[in-house]
Amino acid sequence: WSLPNNRGDHTNSEANEVKSVAVIGSGTMGKAMAICFCLAGFETFLVVRSEQKCSKELEMLFAQEKELKRLNDARIEKIKNKLQITTDLQNLKDADLVIESVFEDLKLKRDLFAKLDGICKVSCIFGTNTSSLDLEDIACVLRDPSRLVGLHFFNPANIIRLVEKEHGLEPNPLEKEMWKQNRYGRKTNKGFYKYNKETQRKEIDDEMEQMIRRCSQTAHPNIKIQSDQDVINFILYPTVNEGFLCIEEGIISHESLIDIMYILGFGWPPHTGGPMRFGKTEGLQKIASTLLHWHSLQPEDKHYKVANELQQADKKKYVVQVVN
Repeated sequence: WSLPNNRGDHTNSEANEVKSVAVIGSGTMGKAMAICFCLAGFETFLVVRSEQKCSKELEMLFAQEKELKRLNDARIEKIKNKLQITTDLQNLKDADLVIESVFEDLKLKRDLFAKLDGICKVSCIFGTNTSSLDLEDIACVLRDPSRLVGLHFFNPANIIRLVEKEHGLEPNPLEKEMWKQNRYGRKTNKGFYKYNKETQRKEIDDEMEQMIRRCSQTAHPNIKIQSDQDVINFILYPTVNEGFLCIEEGIISHESLIDIMYILGFGWPPHTGGPMRFGKTEGLQKIASTLLHWHSLQPEDKHYKVANELQQADKKKYVVQVVN
């Protein structure tokens, strides 16, 4: 793993230890996130407006999940032992991770994090489950905006075991151009495409294509992308490499788990097997060689630094080919 803006990586930094977690918001997502953390063994606070109402809703949820055989008595008891429902933000002063899951209102989230900034310890990580607001707009109220990360859980969070982690503060040139031109998708009738005001059908936007070409010239000036296949390789080769990095750093035990995650969680076409299967089909030697070449062109970009696990897998496969 690596921190944004070259602030360190797994070789020279230590991750914060997380023992106590807090979730703010008792909606469908907030309760599910709290259950998720409890089942993972974390001491968990759930900040709500009404403790009595939330307790009743949780009992109904437990009964429903038990009927569907997704929870049993032992797991429900574990949740109850790990969960503390509260209405007081002051109870979060020693939390290691605080995630908000409140209504999608920028002012509401800003006000909340401004309060948390004065309550929580300096080492506490702040997370937002927002799916539509920019992290920069929320984090601007914090003394250290880099403390805020996006932690977007999939719904229902206690069933789908996937979390998207994102960091902001460094929007790319294309994003900046799109903001300037008010390109927010269907709600402004233009984004990556134009949208017909009456039918909402998307149409090719020549102006957008020109903008993409202009920004791409400065994004990766040394790497030439000249065909559709080059675009696919440019996206998927680093993805395969990242998969081997996850194995190398002990984040995941086997590459097949990555493929399962992509197929079941992100909708990767099952018949192609997932990104790691793609890597084997494409050829690990080819991927490693291409990444090495890209890294020589842009040595400051860590995305192209080949994982040791990929190089070793490449060598093993190469030896088998020679023997045969």
